[in-house]
Amino acid sequence: GMLVDNAIVVSEAIVVKMEKGTDAKEAAIESARELAVPLLVSSLTTSAAFLSFFLAASIMGEMMGPLFSVITIALLSSWLLSLTMVALLAVFFIRVKRQASQSEKSTFIGRLNGQYKELLLKALAHPYSFMGIIAGLFVLSLFGFGFLPFIFFPDSERNLLTVNLNLPLGTKIETTTARVERLEAYIADSLLVSKNRQRGVTDWATFVSEGPPSYDQGYQSGEANSGYAHMLLNTSSGDDNQWVIDRLDAFCFRSFPDAEIRVSRLAGGGGGSDVAVRITGPDPNELFGLAERIKQKLNEISSAQNIGDNWGPKIKKVVVDIDQSKTLNPGLTNPSLALSLQTALTGSIRELSARATRVSPLSCATKAVRMWMCANWRASTSTPKGRAKTCRWDKWRRSCRSGNSPRSNGATCIAP
Repeated sequence: GMLVDNAIVVSEAIVVKMEKGTDAKEAAIESARELAVPLLVSSLTTSAAFLSFFLAASIMGEMMGPLFSVITIALLSSWLLSLTMVALLAVFFIRVKRQASQSEKSTFIGRLNGQYKELLLKALAHPYSFMGIIAGLFVLSLFGFGFLPFIFFPDSERNLLTVNLNLPLGTKIETTTARVERLEAYIADSLLVSKNRQRGVTDWATFVSEGPPSYDQGYQSGEANSGYAHMLLNTSSGDDNQWVIDRLDAFCFRSFPDAEIRVSRLAGGGGGSDVAVRITGPDPNELFGLAERIKQKLNEISSAQNIGDNWGPKIKKVVVDIDQSKTLNPGLTNPSLALSLQTALTGSIRELSARATRVSPLSCATKAVRMWMCANWRASTSTPKGRAKTCRWDKWRRSCRSGNSPRSNGATCIAP
């Protein structure tokens, strides 16, 4: 529709002038001269509505940015063709009969044009009063904008909620499972729909350490993490979503002080935190200092929750690159190296008891345990340092520069 608007306006103006007795060529020239600037401004105004997509420095900008370019090129091409080709073709193909002046006011369009003309003449006769009315309406519109919520893409009204639980890095999966079971027990006891409770949660699904496959366009499953859990909750209706969110937020705030938990609807646009500040620079220590100052300011806001950053705790992460050609020479394998690293870095102590029989002081089970321990000990100690593997630090970077993004979510309310 937007592509043909310019051509419709130009052709209609030519027809009106020709009906009043103007020559076809002169009507085309006058219409093009009169409508060139107004049509250009209207086309650019339509393009400006999509400018935010082009300027957005996010995934949405990368996906929707070309839409602004395509629409702008199409509208400017339509404007140019309407002033040239449409006007030229109108001279050769449009044929109209001149209407009598006394019949112009007999039609509805004629009467409407007459009233519009009278209103326009009055506005031109009192320009200062007219501009004052326009200025007053503009100020009134600015005042009315204050009652509109600052939501670019509203959240979904579907009766589905998501719960993202993030515990500190390195948390055991058993601890995460225990937290999730406690949250599920609260849902079953206080929020589950029953005969005595008409609104709340109807059913739910839980995914520990790894999110589910993509079930919505705004959802992206992250990397596997033993301290992460994702829950999907079906509610009684979309109107009851906020009621459930308030109670889950209050329970999680009281029960899990060391966890970062966010209960939300399905996002209508890009996901992420409500407030985020991106800091980039060459010095990681300076980045951490600035991030801590920003997080302290966020802590002073009573409605801020889940305050953190994309780096998380300052923990060193080592990435082990195994050279396959060098591991084959001493007889090592990837499973043996992985088991050695896991034994050295993680795990828990377990007592091992064995009782020998009278016939064989060393049973087959004891032999198997000793052989397994010796094999893994040789694999982890006999290989020279740096022969089969190299270690490197892994840092968060953006555009080849170190970066840190303090972030926070806003709480609508905390239920008692």
